[in-house]
Amino acid sequence: MSSARSIPEGGIPTVFHTRAGIAKAARILAQGSGPIAIDTERASSFRYDDRAFLIQLRRADTPIILIAPEGVREAVRECLAPVINGLEWVVHAAATDLTSLAWLGLYPGALFDTEVAGRLLGIQNPNLAFVTEEFLGITLDKGYGATDWSRFPLSKAQLAYAALDVESLLELADEMSYELEQDHKTRWALEEFRVIREQFADITAPAPRHWHQSRSLRGLSDPMSLAVAKAVWEEREYQAQKTDVAPGQIISN
Repeated sequence: MSSARSIPEGGIPTVFHTRAGIAKAARILAQGSGPIAIDTERASSFRYDDRAFLIQLRRADTPIILIAPEGVREAVRECLAPVINGLEWVVHAAATDLTSLAWLGLYPGALFDTEVAGRLLGIQNPNLAFVTEEFLGITLDKGYGATDWSRFPLSKAQLAYAALDVESLLELADEMSYELEQDHKTRWALEEFRVIREQFADITAPAPRHWHQSRSLRGLSDPMSLAVAKAVWEEREYQAQKTDVAPGQIISN
């Protein structure tokens, strides 16, 4: 029988958003043991790029930590990175989070991806809510993922949603590790996790955007049409970057 959870058992965590706060958060995490559960909330539908506006972390023997890095990103590099880099991270759908974390100078030493583990265990749609209920009997409220995480202060509902993403992630990984071992798939999982980690190991900044990668070019082939498309794309890109707005908010593809 599953139990619904809308607020973490320890209550809604404080958000650390200053250099002193991030240093304190790093000290708390340093006192824990074992892997780091980590997740991010981004705002790519609202902002120019896919950077993280909230980082959620938890380690055994520590409370849930929420960090808002906007405006203090160097503090994340200088204070948090030395504590968590090189450790094992537990992440759900790591490919969606590791890029924005790498932009902050954060890199795992080893990885356990609960989404990939779910796929290896035969789950067709292993989203976090499903696997958490399947393996732990906990039902998560997943209604805030598409909200604008760049608008501060965040609501209590948003903070609760974000904290719940990491509250049980370490326990979930333990249960899935056991099932992978029973299915003789541990070696497969470790190989998959290693490949994902290595794909993001050298990322330091956002990759350049190119106009010819736009989906709006489908069906265009003549030089005049392509020239118009390029000019429109470049102007949209300039305006989006200047105002820190998602390009699709200015003009759709």
